[in-house]
Amino acid sequence: MPTLARPLGTTRLVLGGAFGLESQADSDRRLEAFAAAGGQFVESGFTYFGGKGMAAVGAWQRGHPGRLKVVMKIGHGARGVDIPLTRENIFADATAAVAALHVPALGVMVLHCDDPGRPVDEIADTLVALIDQGVAEAVGVSNWTAPRLAALVPLLLERGHLPLASYHFSLAAPDAALFPGTTLPSTPQILAVVGEYGLPLLSWSANAGGFFARTDADPTPGGGPDPFDTPLSRARRARCRELAALRGLEPATVALAWSLGHPQVWASVGPDSPAQLEQALAATALDLSPADSRWLADGA
Repeated sequence: MPTLARPLGTTRLVLGGAFGLESQADSDRRLEAFAAAGGQFVESGFTYFGGKGMAAVGAWQRGHPGRLKVVMKIGHGARGVDIPLTRENIFADATAAVAALHVPALGVMVLHCDDPGRPVDEIADTLVALIDQGVAEAVGVSNWTAPRLAALVPLLLERGHLPLASYHFSLAAPDAALFPGTTLPSTPQILAVVGEYGLPLLSWSANAGGFFARTDADPTPGGGPDPFDTPLSRARRARCRELAALRGLEPATVALAWSLGHPQVWASVGPDSPAQLEQALAATALDLSPADSRWLADGA
């Protein structure tokens, strides 16, 4: 397999979060702080908060050209539902995102969904055309099943491009049945494809929606069932607290460091405060031993 440039930078964090939901001033502060700390990529989606997320990132980018590149997820269309992944639809959303974000090209254009009835080679040709025409510097996919991902990757590698895979991957053990729609976390089958081809894996909700910062008694954000709140997740959170207390760190930092201890993993995080951003940045400098990592996951 050829050695190809990785789609993401050397900083293992990608900044996500409530762009478009929080005030523009708060988004500006988060983006500036992340860039000043050495961050390289911000993540948004074409339909996040009805397009307001993309607009908020674009407003900051317009005044700070070149400071951050953008991972942009498309494929849900203007109504926020999966659309046919035709060449026309993909190019329309990708070029609209470039304009809205005030960037020369998308750093990574990620298909937020699959179109299972469409031939994989057709989608691969479209993704390569996005790069060839300068709309995106790199491409990737999210929420594809393992067989479809395994079919797509060799086609992109043959054309000289290493794709990004974006799935949830964290120390939490989520209940996938509680994720909406066709949302897929990392499964052993998906991780096998990622490992076989050496794909960079961008974990969305890499801090499990703040699960490791909460206690068992804290209410679930939004009041509904929390897919990350499972018995195994709670046991792992307890071990994070124990190790964090020994190291003088926050449990969320330890949990995120566990994810980043896997060399192919980048983490998308959405800190709500400067303190949470510092906790996430601290995870990039925390080297857990193999024994620590095994204990956090398995208790042994």
